[in-house]
Amino acid sequence: MSHLQFADDTLVFCEAEEQYVRSIKELFLTFQAFSGLCVNYKKSGLLMLGKDEGWILRIKRMLECTRIQLPFNYLGIPLGANMRKAASWQSVLDKVQKRLKSWKCSSLFRGGRLTMIKSVPNSLPIYYLCLFKVPRKVADDIIRIQRKFLWSGDKEGKFMPLVRWELVMKQKNEGGLEVGDIAVKNIALLLKWWWKYGTEDDQLWKKVVKSIYQEDNGLIPSKLGYKCPGPWLAIKNVVNNQQPLSMKTMQYLRLELGNGERIKFWEDPWLQEGILKNLFPQLYVLSRQQNTIIARMGWFEGRRWNWVLAWRRELSQEELKQVDELNTILQQHQPVIDGKDSMLWDAKKNYTIKAFQQAVNRGSVYDSVICKAWMKLAPPKVEFFLWLALLGKLNTKEMLWKKEILQANQLGCPLCSSQSETENLDHLLVHCPISWSIWCTIAEDLGQVITVPMNFRNHFQEWMSRQWRNIIMRKIWCSAFFAVA
Repeated sequence: MSHLQFADDTLVFCEAEEQYVRSIKELFLTFQAFSGLCVNYKKSGLLMLGKDEGWILRIKRMLECTRIQLPFNYLGIPLGANMRKAASWQSVLDKVQKRLKSWKCSSLFRGGRLTMIKSVPNSLPIYYLCLFKVPRKVADDIIRIQRKFLWSGDKEGKFMPLVRWELVMKQKNEGGLEVGDIAVKNIALLLKWWWKYGTEDDQLWKKVVKSIYQEDNGLIPSKLGYKCPGPWLAIKNVVNNQQPLSMKTMQYLRLELGNGERIKFWEDPWLQEGILKNLFPQLYVLSRQQNTIIARMGWFEGRRWNWVLAWRRELSQEELKQVDELNTILQQHQPVIDGKDSMLWDAKKNYTIKAFQQAVNRGSVYDSVICKAWMKLAPPKVEFFLWLALLGKLNTKEMLWKKEILQANQLGCPLCSSQSETENLDHLLVHCPISWSIWCTIAEDLGQVITVPMNFRNHFQEWMSRQWRNIIMRKIWCSAFFAVA
């Protein structure tokens, strides 16, 4: 490779020999003469490796450009930096904190802060997250910045989180605030390269990766290959490192068998039953066909495929029973002579970041009542308040007493001025005479009769479950709840 170009940025590679540098300089001068454009050498940089200081200074004077050192930024990405170190991500953390500390953010309510969290900490690092595996410390720092900003704004010092962050990160249809987990998003973005590797055959980046890392022609990057440090090794380890999230990823990544030229028999996930080396670990150890593609595991007799399995030694009776089980599975899955191997994600032809996040969260238990707080019938700050109320996490006097902020003699309700009634969530929003009179007045104005519920949660369920023939009236009825609450 001699050069890389993107828009008006160009990277030129050459041997560290003076004659090559002179040829490049002459090429630039010829370009200037023919095009009328000038190369700005003052904005250009010279990076030299493996040469003494005197030689570098002489070349620098020849090219009339500045000398740069590794790491340096190119198209917003640090080249030559060790991205496994947290220090290499400091610029990203600084940008996030600077954006959240602007004067506009200090005046936001929690609904507005939630919007800012989704658009700033989740978006600013995305360019880095597409290429590099984020260190655990950096991911924790970003989450800490998000938590602090959501619950206390830009105020310094300690803050009091009202809800577990694991719930806040979940999707709204799962009872959360849809903030998302930065580590899961990082895995989803890196897995996109796995998908491109298996579906984009003629791209320059894939040819470079296969050349440097000695990758084979499989749909999935090989676990073997050259262990050269760099982004690609981290991308491969996204699935190969046997972490819980990585193992869950392999549950949804499937290879569709065509002619078997790009799928490994034992190692790749081409069967619904699972990966063969995991299903039959003893047979895998005895096989002489490890890391072998399916096309070399037999032959076609006309259009019919015949499997051929080779072993390192004669098999025992127990092992022969396992072979029979394996053959039973293989009879249901055979290559197609004119077919083409392809990749599937969750039984779909295309992979998306959203599909990955949905697959990872599938099967999680959530509260369907809390999900109804996000009906888009009120401003975000009102919906946020109702979400906290349904979770029972509002900072009422009773809650502040449990947190040892108020004394036992300070728990009276300020609305009904009753010292005998403790200001808890249910009393404040429903059972207090002042609150209940407001609910009854609204219901009567809309021609409905309501009864005193056991608690605020039941009140919400009964209110939202009321049947209306007129869609507009139902919308008004539901909106009234948000207005009163």
